[in-house]
Amino acid sequence: MDKLNLDSSIRLFAWLPTYRKSVRGFPRTDGIETGSVFGMPDVDPYELNEFLKARGAFLLVKPHPMAAFEEQRAWSNLIVVDESWFKERSLSLYELLGATDLLISDISSVVIDYLLLDRPIIHAFCDLEKYETSRGFTVEPIRDYFVGPVVTEAQQLYQALDRAIGGDDTMSVRRRDIARLSHRHLDAGATSRLLDAIGLRES
Repeated sequence: MDKLNLDSSIRLFAWLPTYRKSVRGFPRTDGIETGSVFGMPDVDPYELNEFLKARGAFLLVKPHPMAAFEEQRAWSNLIVVDESWFKERSLSLYELLGATDLLISDISSVVIDYLLLDRPIIHAFCDLEKYETSRGFTVEPIRDYFVGPVVTEAQQLYQALDRAIGGDDTMSVRRRDIARLSHRHLDAGATSRLLDAIGLRES
């Protein structure tokens, strides 16, 4: 991606965890607040960076806007950013997501949007049971709606990434089934439909 100055051969991944402890709006804590930007306490950024480097991959991590954020940090193949980083580059989050090869998240709504790309998704969810008993889920049973492997620790994450990098996409059928449940349209015609709806289509 040109705005990231990445070589075209680099695989681009995004990690968008949702918040556990909100620092804006109505204060609340859901699940387990790990104090880790990844939401998984055993993920070491230096180890993760070396893992990505060895596989020709680059990972961008963006915490939820309601989560605490200390500072932007960067390694050779890993970067942690916030909203200001995107503004400085005149780049939107969804512009970046459109260029990625894979998404890591937990239960963030971005998973539903990402289904339109039909690309692999990994659910990094170390506190699933605790989250279920605190905030809970809109749909149940939630395990029927996961569209990728659920990982609860670093080694499981690395294994899932290796499988995805190797082309092992065993959840593709589930992902497409959930996409059809979540979206009325799966094509790229949203802009045209919007223009028709508001009467701005050129004759």
